[in-house]
Parts: sequence; structure tokens; C-alpha cells
Amino acid sequence: MIIFLIILLAVIIIALFIDWSALSQKLPRRGTRPAKSAPVQSMAQDPQDRFSMEDVPLDEPTVSSTNSEVEKMLAEADIHFRKGEMKAAEKLYLQAAADDPRCSKAYSRLGVIYLENGEEWEDAEAAFRQALKYDPQNGFILNNLGLVLYHQDRYADAIRNFEQSVRQDEQNAARHSNLGMAYMAMRQYAKAESSFKKALKLAPNEMEYKDLLAEAMEKKSAHKAMLRK
Repeated sequence: MIIFLIILLAVIIIALFIDWSALSQKLPRRGTRPAKSAPVQSMAQDPQDRFSMEDVPLDEPTVSSTNSEVEKMLAEADIHFRKGEMKAAEKLYLQAAADDPRCSKAYSRLGVIYLENGEEWEDAEAAFRQALKYDPQNGFILNNLGLVLYHQDRYADAIRNFEQSVRQDEQNAARHSNLGMAYMAMRQYAKAESSFKKALKLAPNEMEYKDLLAEAMEKKSAHKAMLRK
């Protein structure tokens, strides 16, 4: 009986010294899921950490509108877009697209807004594809469409768009990196290695590209070793 009381007293003392609030924070909550990440990815938390999203710069020539009222609407929308006021910008870009269905810029901006939202993949894809109808060689739009397709796990389609975007600007390091990530997802490690080398050559101080290149080379070696068995 005395031994039982001693044990009980020891348990009570230990319980008083445990930080239960800190411990509970370390336990997984019921119903939560890990954040979605890309296949073969180990050096970043999420694909968006590595991908570079682009949009047509406000001063770059693009298929816009010959309608002066639509141009004013776009200018006002661009102000909201710069400030990050996406709801106001979206409303104006939608109106511009309705008034001039051939306005590539309005669709491109809408695609970026939906892409940044991180959930509206179908809307983003539709907007970028509509923009490309009237500006098919625009590398910025091609790159962003590639991002949308990647996030939908449509890696082969993403590669095709990234490849086209790279051809439009061979000096863009981010586009080479995006293409490399899509190759990695398809386990085309040699091609991924080549893309990351090009990205690193263009941006030699970018540590992220160095990490990606090392990862691609490691996976390529491991893949070759597995095939030899």
C-alpha cells in the first residue's frame, strides 16, 4: 500500500512539471493533411517555392485592345493589379474581356490572378489558353500556363509549354528551372540536369538552382544504378 502511494505521488509530481500546451502543439491534429508537394521534390516545401510565375510586363508590347474605353479600363485594372488589389483588378479585367474578347492582356492578367489564388486551376488554364489564342508566341503566358498544368500533375503538357516559353527567351533562368522541375517530375533526370545547368549559368549565384542541379544529378546516378541491377 505504501509503495502504491509513493508511485502515485511521483506520477502527480511529474504531471505538474510537464508543459502540456507545448506537447499538444507537437501532436498532429485530427483531420489535417500534409501540404501537397511535387514528386521527386525534397529541397522545398511546395512547388510554388521553386517556380517563377511571370506575367506580361505592363510596358511590354502585347495584344491588347483597339477600343479606347477598354484601354482605360485596363489601365485602371493595372493600377489595382500592381497594388495587389486582385478583386478590383479581376472585376475590371473581366469587363475588359467581355467588351473585347480578343484582348489577350485581360485574359493573361486574369490567369495570373487565378494562378496566385492556388486553387482555381481550371479558371487559370482557361484564361491563359484564351490569351494564347491571340498572342500564341508570348513566352510569359506559355510559362504561366505551364505552371497551371504542373500543379494539375499534367507534367507532359507542362513540359511542352515550358519548352516553348524557353524558346521565346533563352536568357531567362527561371524558365529553364521550371522546365527542369517538370522533367524531374517525369523522371527525365538527364534533361532536368541540362535545364538546371542552363539556369545556373544564367544566374550563377542562385543557390536554389545549385540545389536543384545537385538533386537532378543524384537522382540520375541512382536511376542508372537501379537499371544496371
